[in-house]
Amino acid sequence: SAGSKTGSSAQVVALEGDHRGGEPAAAEGSAAEGSAASPAPVRKSDTYMLPDGTAVSSARSLGAEVAELLFDPHPLQRSDIGLGLPDLVLRAGQGLPSADARRELLANVVLCGGLTVAPGLAARFAGELATKARGIKSRVIVSGPNERRYNAWIGGSILGTLNGLSDVWVSRSEYLDQGSKALGRKCP
Repeated sequence: SAGSKTGSSAQVVALEGDHRGGEPAAAEGSAAEGSAASPAPVRKSDTYMLPDGTAVSSARSLGAEVAELLFDPHPLQRSDIGLGLPDLVLRAGQGLPSADARRELLANVVLCGGLTVAPGLAARFAGELATKARGIKSRVIVSGPNERRYNAWIGGSILGTLNGLSDVWVSRSEYLDQGSKALGRKCP
């Protein structure tokens, strides 16, 4: 497999573009490339006003906080969530019958979904996985269409057009009147 070797035992391969047709643009490198740190600080001008007058801080700062939970879920204070993503991958490998199977798993980790566009996420994941895997070379593949950052919005717009689900929709006025109880009544 291709990729630069810079002393790290982890490799990140980013496959960008629409994989349904045409050739994706591929970028490869080691986990040591790029910044695995949090994105740049958010400027005060990154506050947006929604049509209803609600001020929302930048999605970049929120994205960094959400991405951090993938590595350390403890701030959620939930007893059913205890391990970060690199630890979950390693735990999955521990259940395999042989060391060869574990090496094969760590050589073919695929990250996908909207959060994979977070700056430094793949490099940090690869670096933590390499550190915790202790000597097993790992390769992390980031795959998905370029517009994956909009998947939640696209999915929501599709669900919003399905009349068969109208009985579980919660209107703004219902939510304002009943709060989160409206969600519990519609989606038990």
